[in-house]
Amino acid sequence: MDKIASLRRFPLFTTNNIEEAEVAICKSLSDVTVIDVDHSAPFHLQLNGVGIGRSSLAYNFLGSATKLRAGLPEDFIYLIFSGDKPTSFQLGKDQVTISSQKAAVIMPEKLTYIERTKNSECLSLRVPRLDLLQYFEKVTGMHHLGSLSFESSVDLTSGNGAVVKRMLDYIIQELDYNEMILTNPGYGESFNQMLLNAILSLPHNKSTHLKAKKGKTSVPGIVNRAEEYMKAYLDKAIFITDLLRISHCSRSVLFSSFQHARSYTPMEFLTEQRLQHARENLLQPGEADTVSSIAVDSGFFNLGRFSQMYGKRFGERPSVTLRKSEKK
Repeated sequence: MDKIASLRRFPLFTTNNIEEAEVAICKSLSDVTVIDVDHSAPFHLQLNGVGIGRSSLAYNFLGSATKLRAGLPEDFIYLIFSGDKPTSFQLGKDQVTISSQKAAVIMPEKLTYIERTKNSECLSLRVPRLDLLQYFEKVTGMHHLGSLSFESSVDLTSGNGAVVKRMLDYIIQELDYNEMILTNPGYGESFNQMLLNAILSLPHNKSTHLKAKKGKTSVPGIVNRAEEYMKAYLDKAIFITDLLRISHCSRSVLFSSFQHARSYTPMEFLTEQRLQHARENLLQPGEADTVSSIAVDSGFFNLGRFSQMYGKRFGERPSVTLRKSEKK
């Protein structure tokens, strides 16, 4: 497995200029700086890539040994493969070196440096954290507390790592020969789910952060009705009495139904939906959007309380998220 798929049908950019390379890489990474280049070999960058749903696959080739200081968008998780030339990632205090037999799962907040060897190539799968979490809860029927985190190193020679590699090889082969994957929504969704499954099959922290469902596996209609109502009126003041009216049940029945079907309360669901709505708008703000306006549009009318809850959920203040988005 010395060669990796190059996504040859999906060229994005090629250059022999270091400054142009930085600009090109910054379109998919953030705060990328080329620190050092070994000029004993000509510098060359080739980028290929394709989006599948909200996930994406990208290939890059570097002709000379290169060291980069890089930051990745924190709302994604990356699974990165290498050819026969090793690539090293400095992840906080840990260093992970990948090769044709070992891949890496990159959690962006830990990444500081990347070291590429001469004529090295990498293939990366990028999936949104939120999509991954929602898909996990959909297929397992369990509520995950906090963010998913993964082991950094993936053995590609056996176990789930080998299965994931074969799955990606199949997907890329289909992309090279079957244009319907990108033009047919059904195909695209199926392959996007395969990519999410590929990541979720790798070792992660599910065993310590799950709240298992209790009782029946089916979701009662009263829970569905309450959830749909809350999603539709996130920006409005919603009270338990509103949910009781929509669900046609007593308070005790509503709460016990949520606990058995979802393992969380109606208000916990509402808060999470509002926080996710605010997060999405802070990441893609309109020209006139402010933290205050986005908070109110998401149903938070106490800005201090919103900032506190947002920081606890996403690890940064909402103003920081907005500033990052405005710089892009």
